[in-house]
Amino acid sequence: MHKTIRAGAFALALAGLAASVPAEAKTKEEAWAAWVERAERIDFALKVQDERVYKVAIKDACTGVTGTIISQGMQFPAWGRELMGVCQVAKDTWLYGGKKGKYCKAVKQSAKTIGKAEVVPEAPKAAPLAQDIAEVLMNGYELGGCK
Repeated sequence: MHKTIRAGAFALALAGLAASVPAEAKTKEEAWAAWVERAERIDFALKVQDERVYKVAIKDACTGVTGTIISQGMQFPAWGRELMGVCQVAKDTWLYGGKKGKYCKAVKQSAKTIGKAEVVPEAPKAAPLAQDIAEVLMNGYELGGCK
C-alpha cells in the first residue's frame, strides 16, 4: 500500500516537473506563421463595416493576441509586437467608445509603430500585412475626426 502511494506521489512529482519545463521553442518560420495568421484575422476584422459584426470580429481576432506574440520562443520586433497595441486601440476606442483625444493619439501611435514593418525573410507576407493594418488605422484616424 505504501509503495503504491509513494509511486503515485512520484508520478505526480514527475508530472509537475514536466509541466514546469517550458515548451520547445518554435522555429522562426513557425513563429512568424502564427503572427501572420493572427495579423490576417485582425486586418480582416478592422475592415468590417457593420458595427455589430465588427464588435464580434475584432473581439474574436484579438482574443489571445498577447499569447501569440509572447509564446513563440522568440521576440518579435517592436512593429510585430504592436499587434497587441492595435487590438488595444480597436477594443478601447472603437469597440468600447474611448474618448476622442485619447483615441486619436493611440491610433496614430499604433499606426506609426506597426507601419515601420520591415521585410522578414521567414514571412514575406508580414511586412505588407503590417503596413496594410497601419493604413487601415490611419483611415480610421481620419474618418474619426482626428487631425
